[in-house]
Amino acid sequence: MMFQSSGIGIDGTTHFFQKPWYMSLVMFVAMLLALPMYYCLRQKNDKRPSSTLPESGSSNIGLRMCFTVCIPSIFDLLGSSLQAIGLVYTPVSVYQMLKGSILLFSALFSVLFLGRKMYRHHWVGVFLCLTALVLVGVSSLSSREQQTQVVSLPLMLLGIFIIIAGQVVCAAQYVLEEFLLKPPNDVAPMALVGLEGFWGTLLMCLVFVPALQHLPGSDVGNVMENTEDSFVMLSNSPTLLICTLGFIVSILVFNICGVMVTAEASAMHHTFLDASRTIVIWLVSVLM
Repeated sequence: MMFQSSGIGIDGTTHFFQKPWYMSLVMFVAMLLALPMYYCLRQKNDKRPSSTLPESGSSNIGLRMCFTVCIPSIFDLLGSSLQAIGLVYTPVSVYQMLKGSILLFSALFSVLFLGRKMYRHHWVGVFLCLTALVLVGVSSLSSREQQTQVVSLPLMLLGIFIIIAGQVVCAAQYVLEEFLLKPPNDVAPMALVGLEGFWGTLLMCLVFVPALQHLPGSDVGNVMENTEDSFVMLSNSPTLLICTLGFIVSILVFNICGVMVTAEASAMHHTFLDASRTIVIWLVSVLM
């Protein structure tokens, strides 16, 4: 919705809010909010000796583990940014359906790196998922002339490829998170979300955002993405501002719940529940 909304930018013209890297920054800031929430709950819990934190995992996180969490943060940054870039060139309903490919990659990584055993009916499900993804991609290409924002065939193919590449990275992130959440590491879910947000925000502010202002691109000022233009558009558009605030709340809740599912079950369960959003997104896009 935000990518299809427009506002007055820094140059005084009205244009679409196609800012995938800005959305990645907002996502990590939202996740960072889980860290003070975790420590507030921990301080409150310390006053009750007989109680425990309302989540599984260790209450103490060492310095080494804090730096280790930087790895899934990088995966999260790369995967989310790839998905956001791909979304610019594909309809949101197709984007959500293509996200189902994470089931396939999560299953493969779980077998290869976590030693999980997959049975025949599991692989049948993976095959059906792959078949559905092919059908969605073909349908997207054949009906692109009927879409609100017509995109050329090469760009739509590029968008589909980028989204699937993002799912590979996100699947690796989920499997690594499961490794960190389970014994012997036993990191608390809310702490993991907050630390990923911390590292992601740090990387975005120190590396990616400054670099985007100097790399050539199609955004305002002929750069890859003009961050100052993003904030000007937000100040001139209540719709974009409300969507950003809603995005922050939804990302915070979604990531905390998703990591808790991974901690109590597995990365496969997390990806399955993640993919179940597709039906809701599809229904909303049909109604709109």
